[in-house]
Amino acid sequence: MNISRKVFCASTAIPFALCVSLHAQIDRANLKGTLTDRSGALVSGASVSVLFPQTGFQRSVVSSPAGDYVLTGLPLGTCTLTVTAPGFAAARVDNIVLEVGDVRTADVQLGLEGISQTVAVNASSVDLDRDSAATGGVISQQQVENLPINGRNWAALQLLVPGAINTGAGNELTIRFAGRGIDDNRVTFDGVDASGILRQAQKLDLRLQFSSDSIGEFRAQSTVYSAQFGGTTGGQVDVVSRTGTNRFHGSVYEFLRNDVLNSRALFSTSQLPLRLNQYGASAGGPIFRNHTFFFANYEGLRQTLGQPLVGFVPSPAYRAATVAKTPAIAPLLSFYPIGQTATANANVYEFNGSGRAVQNEDYGLIRIDQTFSSRTSTFVRINVDQGRLLTPNGDATGYIGDSLATQDDPKNGVVALQHTFRTTVLNDLKFGINRTPYYAQNVSLAPFQLAVAGFSTLHDTLQQTQGSMAYSLVDTLNLSFGKQSITTGGGFRRVELNLNSTQETQYAATSTTALAADTLSGATFLTAIPNEDARKTEFNIFFQDQYKVRPNVLLSLGLRYDNFGAFGGVNGRDLPFDPLTCPAGYCRAGIPFYKIDPGSVQPRLAVTWTPATLHGDTVIRAGYGLYAGEAQLGDLISPLSNLGQRLSFTASQLGTPSFPVSPVLTSQALVSNAPKGLYRGRINEQVSEFGVSVEQRFPFQILSSIGYIGSHGAHLPEHTVLNVLNAATRLAPLPAFGLIDYKLTGSNSNYSGLVTSLERQFSRGLSFGATYLWSHSQDDGANVGNNTGAETDFPQNVACRLCERASSDQDIRSSFTANTVYELPVGYGQGYLNHGVVGHLLGGFQLSGIAIARTGLPVNVTVARTAASLPDGNTLSPQRPNLVPGVSIVPHAGRTPANWINAAAFSVPANGTFGNAPRNLVRAPGTWQVDGSLQKALVTSDRLAVNLRGDVFNLLNHAQYGSPFAVFNTASFGQITTQINPGPTGTATQRVIQVSLRLTY
Repeated sequence: MNISRKVFCASTAIPFALCVSLHAQIDRANLKGTLTDRSGALVSGASVSVLFPQTGFQRSVVSSPAGDYVLTGLPLGTCTLTVTAPGFAAARVDNIVLEVGDVRTADVQLGLEGISQTVAVNASSVDLDRDSAATGGVISQQQVENLPINGRNWAALQLLVPGAINTGAGNELTIRFAGRGIDDNRVTFDGVDASGILRQAQKLDLRLQFSSDSIGEFRAQSTVYSAQFGGTTGGQVDVVSRTGTNRFHGSVYEFLRNDVLNSRALFSTSQLPLRLNQYGASAGGPIFRNHTFFFANYEGLRQTLGQPLVGFVPSPAYRAATVAKTPAIAPLLSFYPIGQTATANANVYEFNGSGRAVQNEDYGLIRIDQTFSSRTSTFVRINVDQGRLLTPNGDATGYIGDSLATQDDPKNGVVALQHTFRTTVLNDLKFGINRTPYYAQNVSLAPFQLAVAGFSTLHDTLQQTQGSMAYSLVDTLNLSFGKQSITTGGGFRRVELNLNSTQETQYAATSTTALAADTLSGATFLTAIPNEDARKTEFNIFFQDQYKVRPNVLLSLGLRYDNFGAFGGVNGRDLPFDPLTCPAGYCRAGIPFYKIDPGSVQPRLAVTWTPATLHGDTVIRAGYGLYAGEAQLGDLISPLSNLGQRLSFTASQLGTPSFPVSPVLTSQALVSNAPKGLYRGRINEQVSEFGVSVEQRFPFQILSSIGYIGSHGAHLPEHTVLNVLNAATRLAPLPAFGLIDYKLTGSNSNYSGLVTSLERQFSRGLSFGATYLWSHSQDDGANVGNNTGAETDFPQNVACRLCERASSDQDIRSSFTANTVYELPVGYGQGYLNHGVVGHLLGGFQLSGIAIARTGLPVNVTVARTAASLPDGNTLSPQRPNLVPGVSIVPHAGRTPANWINAAAFSVPANGTFGNAPRNLVRAPGTWQVDGSLQKALVTSDRLAVNLRGDVFNLLNHAQYGSPFAVFNTASFGQITTQINPGPTGTATQRVIQVSLRLTY
């Protein structure tokens, strides 16, 4: 196919671009500015050209009558700007660095003809953000390569972005933005969907879904972003892959760890064995110079980790007495390991042991870029990952021997075509595929799950399979008209979910005494869920208009529409259940799982002002936006769960509540049928966000900002229970069913935060950055407050959702991060001792580090109660105790890990009443750590470098205590028995040391 035919094919995308869009050109950058002469008069009709020397890419435009120029859709990297105009000398601006999502301003003043001029711009010179009111930031390739990342998980670097909050191990399942939920985040890779699909976060256990060496850079936006971004109400994370250039380049590297170098983990009586090898190679370069380029990356890891297993199990005396009194319970007790340490409860011993966590992972990426001409270019990128893991499994009280085996094989690919029709009209078309196959099996001696208050939970041998896939078609059109720039476009996403699971049996007892008496509080039987499929199609449209009202005032107006579609089953094999809209409870098979909400129209408004009196070094920004989302897709497919029968028995329904309980379908069993319910009239999430900030540029390449961000969330996912008992009659309104797990959208949230940042891009051997966030997040048990990211909180009293109003589960009042990279100015080529043997020996050293600190997370104090003692018989919801008046929740002698909560401050509510303790009353310990890195260049030349590096994570070995056990009427109440992160990677580990060797060419 010749070039003209290719251009014709690209041009057919224009009608599509004007009516449909999903994302903007988030993997590109824009360059704009104003041309003036020495008197300040505007220069129109000038030729403005940009050149990227590393690839030979060029593009030209002509300045408007107002002297403005805009170059859109530019690749990332360092470029040179050249300006020529009749009667003026040619001007050149060197070393302009464009980062992902940049709208870089480069104003040029032209001199008289005959006098050549070159405007030298340092590659790391900082530019104020004059085009957006968004809170966020860019993580550069230099930071990705040099900052110490524990486990080389790229997601950890999101913590450096203003507005980010870390609730745990610093991975995608624990990092949130400005009070939103984990499932409100959105991740794209080269502009197409790269989420976990069923859940927004990528697979938690994998660390190489994006290898650090395959990332060019990425941008994360926390709040108040423009209409080009959306699909969710939370953070927008846009990752860009590396590309080849006209020069061959690459690396070979290996990172090593061994337990000999590490500190002992909390609650472990001995050093646990660790072997970790993480290795890889990358290569990039030209296939045909200035036209065709490639980049490829492979990375693998092999890890074996010993982990402390801490839990609570039956004591020897309890075992003997129970077996003698109730022989039927003996099979249950045999599944618990033998404990070693007595506790305050004679029935409970603490178990201490060790287990092995094994992880093998292999990742590969290849990208091909093709430039047909200055107007037309394309690229193809494919990456795959394969992970095999075996990890200890447990509950809030720790681990006692169960394991979880998982297999993850995520794959992601994109094909992109970009074409410039005129110098002011550019179109970008992308097609992407995102696939996340997943298989998991519990490895346990017990054939059922047993949850007894006071003992650690025994897990069963459940097997689950997920096969999620999303197809994305994305198109964006950019038009520039001097003072005005318009970005519009659209796209589709097709989502396919394929799920199944084996049968499961669950038993529960309210106390160790109840178990000893063979008195169960409940039993649940779930039949196997056969292979079932759900499908839906969504589309978005956006329009974003930026208009320069005055030379120093920019107004941005945007409008976005999201239609998320609705899931439906394949071949009519689904069973929607909604007693609020379907009189019989079960709805007609084959209909959509819920009705489409057509009302997700989202206006966006932002204004930026650069006061002339402040010499262009200050920008004042303000913005407002309405954002829509649907949260976790896994919450929208309840009708698939109903294909397998779910029987849930309370103690009163069991008649004789003893082990084993027969799941035979008798008339008594029929009233225990507990399908999953989903409100068919659901409304999409709606979040209003607003912010105002001031950004200031200082000498020495320093930028600082301070601002306020706030949001109000409505129609948020709500988790409740239907068919509870009438307190007076003790009868359920739907006698044919048991307690019904029901999901709808009716919760609310509020968030307010003061966010500050200070940064210096890498220049003269030094970069640093720091952010501080002081905030408060409140909700009534909505999705924004859930730490696991999987479900919302059940209300204690389903008739009083407002009674749940409290600080969100993820509310962290203060959060601080800092990072730096510093090349020591000593040795060969530096400022001091820069020659001779001594210079070579002392030169080439680099220090880098990350510091993080935050206050503690909320802890919800609960109490185990029987259905008979509750006003509504609802045992699905966590119940809270009463507060004892005048007694502090802080122990008299002060808080310690062994006694974090004062048990004397609580009491068990009287039968027939709810507890009066508010939700999230207690705070867990805060956490802080410092990570450091020292790197030495052993060999340095124009073509080759060899670097030896050592990283120390949690340098000062600060104890990273987890949350206290918060079930009031248990022996372990108030005790902290876990570390925030028991694994070897991520944040909040014990001190871990890593060494690496890298060859770069």
